[in-house]
Amino acid sequence: MNLDSSEVGLREFANALIEAYSDDLDRFDFADELIRFAKFARKHVRARDEKTGTSVELEMYLAASAPGICEAFPNVNVAFRIYLCMLVTNCSGERSFSVLSRVKNEIRTTMSDERLNALSLMAIESNLVCSIDFESVIDRFTSSKARKAKL
Repeated sequence: MNLDSSEVGLREFANALIEAYSDDLDRFDFADELIRFAKFARKHVRARDEKTGTSVELEMYLAASAPGICEAFPNVNVAFRIYLCMLVTNCSGERSFSVLSRVKNEIRTTMSDERLNALSLMAIESNLVCSIDFESVIDRFTSSKARKAKL
């Protein structure tokens, strides 16, 4: 069997993925399945769609998830789901550090860690904070902290 350089590269990539995700991917079939999918994708997957903004990765995942195709390439489908989920988890971490750099500035350097953590969390989850009804929060706070008048 004569392998070209792209197939050798795909086999190396497949073996690296199998080592990282041995519980999710089938050790024996994944490399061959990936090579077959690459040949399929060259013919059937279109390039990035400028109108909708979908990426090549998403287009390939959609092709791999199509009825009939999903059954032919089950490990490739799992690998695409792992890859596409990793992007989202990485973005949320980067977003958190970006917000932290805006929150912690020279004015707030003397702030305690507990207060800084709370402020950072509020800045990161700003869409949730915006949906809070502050009137009810203030009413609850004032009623719990109000001093009881002596009769």
